[in-house]
Amino acid sequence: MQGNDTEKIDDIVEQIYEDFDIKFPLGDTRELPEKLGGEFVVSSRYKVGDEAAVIKYRTGFAIVICNLSSQYTIDPVTKANTDYLICRTIGQLMLHMGYHLEPKKWERISNGVHPYKEVRYAKQKKQLDYFANALMLPKTIYENASIHHTQVGYSHGINVREMALDLHTTPLMIMERGKQLGYYLLDKSIY
Repeated sequence: MQGNDTEKIDDIVEQIYEDFDIKFPLGDTRELPEKLGGEFVVSSRYKVGDEAAVIKYRTGFAIVICNLSSQYTIDPVTKANTDYLICRTIGQLMLHMGYHLEPKKWERISNGVHPYKEVRYAKQKKQLDYFANALMLPKTIYENASIHHTQVGYSHGINVREMALDLHTTPLMIMERGKQLGYYLLDKSIY
């Protein structure tokens, strides 16, 4: 993905946080669709052939997660994967369907179920992956925290474990987001 795409997505995420008064950390991402003006639905009823979808109706929407695990609230890995899935689907809603960002595009989108499997191009999938990470850990939050967690003896000077604890995320997320933002992170304490 080109630098212009990533910068644009980071700007869009900042705009979403501001426009919808979203606070960091996100907390329960299942509440995010409602904050954006839609609904969150867990259902096995929709046979979308995928794990998630956007349902558009008139001017509204629902984010549908198929078969949400009962482990969501107790298993951190399940929660992290589900949070990522919800954020990626919100990316589909915003970036590719135009909700809130491009009203004319949103109006042209047909009512009905729009599963993630409709995203066919690698560039679009990369955009949604980047969006999900940016929504879960915005660029300005990351950069400010990285300054606070600079420490001698760590590659690139960032203590990944402590930064992850402070930002209520995992060291892997810190490293993945850092990689997206052009940081080279290698925290010896997590290997």
